[in-house]
Amino acid sequence: MTGQDDAAETVHPDAGVGGAVVQGTDADTSSAGVGEQSEPAMDLDTVTDQERIDGILAQTRVDVGDEDAARIAEVLRQRFEDAGIPASADELASFAEGLVAG
Repeated sequence: MTGQDDAAETVHPDAGVGGAVVQGTDADTSSAGVGEQSEPAMDLDTVTDQERIDGILAQTRVDVGDEDAARIAEVLRQRFEDAGIPASADELASFAEGLVAG
């Protein structure tokens, strides 16, 4: 047999089994040292409501900018609601008219 054949015939009982076995809790296995970040950093870049509004308007322009003002206002209403940003019907209509105007 050639070396290549020998390698093909070698059987490994753990072949196809992946992952490491970890016992205990995450607290027991933490590898973060003093001063090291061991959890996700949240809210490092806080976004203002105006920045969120600007982002919604920009994305809406791309998504439905060729629709009429009523359709755009409806999309804006849903997106503002999803983002938790309060807006009156008049404000949404004004934003929609601005998007229609270009």
